[in-house]
Amino acid sequence: MQTDPISAATGYRMALERLMRAQTLHEARKIASNALTIMFDRPQDAHISIASGYGAHTGQPFVTIGIANPSESANPIVQITTDEARRQAMYILECCDAAESDGFLVGWLGGQQLSGGQVGALLADFRAYRAQLRGRSEGTDNA
Repeated sequence: MQTDPISAATGYRMALERLMRAQTLHEARKIASNALTIMFDRPQDAHISIASGYGAHTGQPFVTIGIANPSESANPIVQITTDEARRQAMYILECCDAAESDGFLVGWLGGQQLSGGQVGALLADFRAYRAQLRGRSEGTDNA
């Protein structure tokens, strides 16, 4: 079975848990053999993986978000509630919109015979206004 690194790690962990509970050598070998079929593709730089799950112990749904960086030994993984995942998704969409509108504004103002400093000052004012409309500090969410 080919999968992403986070799901593969979960599969390996589950196989080890089953292996610890095996009653016979034959059962242990079968579990180990199945675990060897789990493979994963090494992620590209800054690959984001998102997976859903359901906690057997908690009885709650969750979302797992991982950011893979193959050059690092530790890649951050976070498990959050579905409500928090939706909130973060909204922040991502807001940031996409903000980046595009910033780009439009800078491009448009740059064609108006303004200096780089003037464009930067107007962009800062625009960002502060947008943050005020959204009801939060611009430095907090970068949107």
